[in-house]
Amino acid sequence: MIIIGVDTGLYTGMAFWNTKLSEKPTAVEVPYIETGTRLNLWLASTLALEPNTKIHVACERYVMTSGVKSAQPEALMGMGAVEYICHAYGVPLRWQFPRDAKKRAPDSLLRQLGWYQRTKDGHANDAQRHILEWMACSYPEEFAHLIGI
Repeated sequence: MIIIGVDTGLYTGMAFWNTKLSEKPTAVEVPYIETGTRLNLWLASTLALEPNTKIHVACERYVMTSGVKSAQPEALMGMGAVEYICHAYGVPLRWQFPRDAKKRAPDSLLRQLGWYQRTKDGHANDAQRHILEWMACSYPEEFAHLIGI
């Protein structure tokens, strides 16, 4: 199974985890304009090599408010790209609130798993949090096993 986590914004955190081949995700930060291109590349290459692989995408549900700090139109554009590409490939997409992912997977858990990455703004870690939030909601027993409870 492959789980892709996406944290949209001016810089988008993206994490790709093939649960059969790797102990931890590959996580990157890309400018928002590359969100769709990167997701398309990951999906196209995965499906070309393993056409029957289950793929799931978990993406931040960003809600724009009137506050200056939270007005990020790039996050909305990134969400649109993710939704379009998931629809085009027939890949299930789960929208998740950032507060839920951060509560479920704080930095201490990412460090415990060996997933934590030092980056400028932490978006790669936020994408990995979305993977863990998806796992906890969709496969709670596997999530519990992964985190050692």
